[in-house]
Amino acid sequence: MVNHNYTMKRIRELIDIRYSKDLYLGYGKSNTYHFFYGLKRILIEIVRSLMYFFSSLRKVEVSKPELAVYSTSNQKRAISRLIEVEGRSTELVEICELSTVFCFLRFFVWSFKLVFYPVFFIASKNKEGVYFSCFTSGMVFYNLFLRRSLINRNVESLIISNDHAGDIYILSILIRGCKSIHVTYVQHGAAKREFPENYFDSIYVNSNEYLGVYKGLAQNKDVSILVLDLDVAKFSKGRLRKVDFLVCFSHQFHILAVIHLFKSINKLEGKTIRVRFHPSDRFIKAKTVFINSFSKSVTITSQEYSYKADFSSAEVIICASSSLLLDGYNDGCWGRLIWYKPIGLQWDYYNLSDKIDVLETKQELEEYLHAI
Repeated sequence: MVNHNYTMKRIRELIDIRYSKDLYLGYGKSNTYHFFYGLKRILIEIVRSLMYFFSSLRKVEVSKPELAVYSTSNQKRAISRLIEVEGRSTELVEICELSTVFCFLRFFVWSFKLVFYPVFFIASKNKEGVYFSCFTSGMVFYNLFLRRSLINRNVESLIISNDHAGDIYILSILIRGCKSIHVTYVQHGAAKREFPENYFDSIYVNSNEYLGVYKGLAQNKDVSILVLDLDVAKFSKGRLRKVDFLVCFSHQFHILAVIHLFKSINKLEGKTIRVRFHPSDRFIKAKTVFINSFSKSVTITSQEYSYKADFSSAEVIICASSSLLLDGYNDGCWGRLIWYKPIGLQWDYYNLSDKIDVLETKQELEEYLHAI
């Protein structure tokens, strides 16, 4: 037993949910795909562990009873918004800053995974997500040092923003047995009813639509679930200028499709274009330079602006497969919202194909633009 009646087997079952048919894009692909994807991810995590280790040498003193922990820019942004909206006095730290031992052991565990990954892969019945779910006991072991760090620092309230994957998710499972720590979760992206169960004390969701989702996932009978007020004025420095087209990307960036999209819009004389990248995209600058090389009339949305500010100031919203599709639909923007498949994923993750306009080919895009 780890705590709260959770066995290693049960923790692995919860981790595996992330790689189920409803939540994992690669589900059902070939074993070759899963093997090399997993190998790539393990190498990335080893490098990340090294970066974590050197960052952890910079000691962070936690002096406040409320601590917020993040591991991605998406999570940091979601937590920062909660802190700003509610005027909380919260220390915000990256996960690696809590424990040097955690970082060192993380490097060791992921290096072990690399060595024995082929064995784990062959022995696993389900090949999806083997790279993460294998050697669960090792991941639990190094995350226990994070749990110990929180307890030793007398943290009374913990804010996180990951409820189905990664180290912070594992930490959220381990912390369930610590009654002295109040755990608050802040939604940072789209959520589905197929997500794992949770035992958070407080949950902040992005809209009333997600309220129902998390009421079904929350297992704590005393949980408080609130809609976080993401009013445009609170996150926008001034107003965004009106544009004719807003193009929203996810992580994917299919070069030929992108070139065709912008050149097609530019054929409509005098039309203005703004681009919104995924908030955790690390290549925004490079992609911006690329787009500006053949389309000079494009502006880029600063991450300081909420998607609501962006959507409300655009006549037409052309979007890749992204949580923005679902958010836009739920907020009543479906009349101006277009899912253009060639610039992103083809998977209808959000089950929106029959609810919004979908363009599946370049020819359909040309016909749509010609009819405007």
